[in-house]
Amino acid sequence: KIYFTPEHYDGIGVFDIDQNTFSTIDISDHVSGNCKFRGSVFVNKRIFFSPFSCDVILVLDTNTNNISTISLEGKTSGRFKFDECVAVNNKIYFCPCNSDSVGMLSLY
Repeated sequence: KIYFTPEHYDGIGVFDIDQNTFSTIDISDHVSGNCKFRGSVFVNKRIFFSPFSCDVILVLDTNTNNISTISLEGKTSGRFKFDECVAVNNKIYFCPCNSDSVGMLSLY
């Protein structure tokens, strides 16, 4: 499956390449607004979405389609925080856009 990062839409797009079908996973209970996320990274069956104007990191468990969030409250603020992310040695690094620092999430 191919998962699409939601920027303006209130859902994660999912293209099933085996079935040739497209569906969405609703995220409106977790985040709202425009410019939500820019980029994502897949680690251990989970997708972590890089926050652009959101105040959370969105996490999708691809085994269950369950969605959770990780708050950024008190860590960074403002719009256009991060562009893209990369996983290295059980850590996710978020590339700054308007943030004054590189974001880092330790997975273990």
